[in-house]
Amino acid sequence: MDAISSAPEHSGLSRRSALRRLGGAGAVAAAAVVAPVHTEAAARATAADRHEALVRRLFAVLNGGILDELDALIAPEHIFHACGRPEPIVGRAALKELLGHARAAHQDAPFVLASTVANGEQVAARWTRQMGANGPESGDASEGIVSINGQFICHIEDGRLVETWNVSYPQGS
Repeated sequence: MDAISSAPEHSGLSRRSALRRLGGAGAVAAAAVVAPVHTEAAARATAADRHEALVRRLFAVLNGGILDELDALIAPEHIFHACGRPEPIVGRAALKELLGHARAAHQDAPFVLASTVANGEQVAARWTRQMGANGPESGDASEGIVSINGQFICHIEDGRLVETWNVSYPQGS
């Protein structure tokens, strides 16, 4: 059996170890041995990058107010879980309606995306929002400005959000 045909049994070796095992058969054979490990890692990183970009785009669309752009980001059967709601909001249309009301109540209060972390098909996002104290979720009206902190955990399949969990609370809670 030549060095290249035996390469799969050595998958995961370092380049130096692969060269030693192959008896100096050459860089081509060594690359064939270690390539699957690097390719899988690159694919995971690329998927994570795409998923994080999708969530960043979601926040940009929310801040821009053109909710029809959500059609490209959110699956039609999306499920949105919100802390304090006994039942999830099911369907992209229902979510767009909710987001439209939230946007209309606080148009001058953008979501500020603080950070994102992706792992597989999940992305966690931390966000903040400062708004005038004029809505039922905004806390004590005597304070004037209320800062809301929140986290999204988004599940992504086929390039679209299929399920989101949201927790938000006034700063200092």
